[in-house]
Amino acid sequence: MKKILIADDAAESIIIMKLLLRHFPVQIIEAQDGNEAWEKIGKYQPDLSFLDIHMPFKDGLNILRDLKEQGNTMPVAITSNNREQFIIDSCINLGALSYLKKPFGLRELNRVLQVLGLSAKIY
Repeated sequence: MKKILIADDAAESIIIMKLLLRHFPVQIIEAQDGNEAWEKIGKYQPDLSFLDIHMPFKDGLNILRDLKEQGNTMPVAITSNNREQFIIDSCINLGALSYLKKPFGLRELNRVLQVLGLSAKIY
């Protein structure tokens, strides 16, 4: 079973992600701030991480940058309400697999999870 980290300081965002991910055979790991996300990446070695771009202590971009510096190739999808193109470009340039604009649905999530060979039927 694939392990997926959801890191977001908004509890409702984690709840929504968990509801969407129920369509996939995955183990979910949660983190509510950047430091907790960084700790859980080291501890659980997730197969994929969804990182909110704005979190306390360490934001998604800093985590993505640190992963790249360490040579960690885990796929990372950045999630955010921010729709500014330079932010999106920064994430992609740092190696993000995807930039998901909140709110997003099962269709967008399905595209990201295909990197792990996972997909859900969408009606």
